[in-house]
Amino acid sequence: MSKANNAQAMGAAAALPSATKTEARTARTATETKENDMQNTEQQAQAAIKSDNDAQATPLNLHAIYRQNRACGFDVATELRHHEAEGLAGRLRAISALSAVLLTTSGPEVELGPYLQHGLVDAIRFLASDAMDDLEHANDRATNAAQKEVAHHA
Repeated sequence: MSKANNAQAMGAAAALPSATKTEARTARTATETKENDMQNTEQQAQAAIKSDNDAQATPLNLHAIYRQNRACGFDVATELRHHEAEGLAGRLRAISALSAVLLTTSGPEVELGPYLQHGLVDAIRFLASDAMDDLEHANDRATNAAQKEVAHHA
């Protein structure tokens, strides 16, 4: 009887219109594609988690960061003019004072609103940026002078 059932099923499948067969194949292919996409997405998520775990497992190497940033592009002796030194000292004092204000607001006695906190942080950022600009300008001036000196002696 099972041969008769198989023959009946095959006959029924053969009797289906070709459009129905194509739809069945397309549906199966779409399902397989969806399953493959889900597997790929899962594999990508696993890889991202592994990558994130590897990144978190790497300790922060402050010495390497220090060595990388130590020179900051200052290769020649840089001299600051009187007004440049005064400006830098003033900016550094202001950064120190603003940092102290931000640190003292962590207690229950003093509370700064977020607008004021962000303003203080922006002020620190702008002061530091101006100080770096002055230092880079002085470094460029010193580098150009050193290059002229080398060209003069050559």
